[in-house]
Amino acid sequence: MTKTETLRLTRAAFSAACAAAPSEIERAHAAALAGERQYRGRSRTGDFRKYHPAAASADDCARLFVARWVAEYALSRNFPPPEMLHRLRPDVIACAGIAAEFGPKILAAWREKALDVEQIAVLDYCVLVK
Repeated sequence: MTKTETLRLTRAAFSAACAAAPSEIERAHAAALAGERQYRGRSRTGDFRKYHPAAASADDCARLFVARWVAEYALSRNFPPPEMLHRLRPDVIACAGIAAEFGPKILAAWREKALDVEQIAVLDYCVLVK
């Protein structure tokens, strides 16, 4: 999938999920955005933009993470076991909870918009930062 296609699917999936569970998705997005900004600020090279000049915005990357994790967990894939929760990032935990509570509603919203849930579940962050 190209960067443009990935962005288009990410934005559509995030928007549909937001309509299905607005405050929960926004809370997960805020946590994912904080994590992405922190990552970009402390990248190994010290200058994320220098080495990734064409990278998508931190906001779009955060949307990708939220959409992908909710899709993965709603499809019952790689759901974090309870003994691992203390090791996970807050946004991942939020997405797992959202999928558990609102998964069917979000999946229905995606299918209603003719979005491929399988593709959402495998969205690739690397495509957005290359």
